[in-house]
Amino acid sequence: IAQGLRFAESPTARQHIEKLLTDFTVVKDRPAPRLPLYRLETESELPRVIPVVGQMPLAIDDLKAVPVVVPKEPFSMVSASGASAWVAVPGWQVIFRAEDPVGLLAQSRSLPNYPGDAADETVLVVVDRSDRTWDDDGYFLTAEADQLTLAWSSSPIETPILGKIILILRPKRILDENYNRELWQLDE
Repeated sequence: IAQGLRFAESPTARQHIEKLLTDFTVVKDRPAPRLPLYRLETESELPRVIPVVGQMPLAIDDLKAVPVVVPKEPFSMVSASGASAWVAVPGWQVIFRAEDPVGLLAQSRSLPNYPGDAADETVLVVVDRSDRTWDDDGYFLTAEADQLTLAWSSSPIETPILGKIILILRPKRILDENYNRELWQLDE
């Protein structure tokens, strides 16, 4: 508009251009903000919600009381009736392949073959109830005297196998929680 003054030949045209330059009542419409859209690209980005049986020691009936979870697509939504506890775990390949995973809370020192010098902390033991076949490279959830136990054996286990341990998840250890809440840190 300011360059239009150079080309204005009549005083009337010049006055109209000057009026446009000094008229501040014209307010430009604000565009709508962008929607915060995001698409998950891989299975590892989509967490899996699994039921938690409880804190060890537990009875066999506690494990049987946990229903089989069938997630509904497209967002793997789960629904439950009654009192229950749930935990979201990352969609890592081992979790993605599990057919019927459940979680158990246990003290790390109660795990078989746990290093004696390591810290004792509460861990989440994820068990696939659908995998009940013994192999010498796996740890298993078994039952002894109506109590759930975690076991490993170099030879086939005599007690009934209730599931295979597929993951033991330690709690997060973040030194500064507020550091991650700062917006400029989330973008990196």
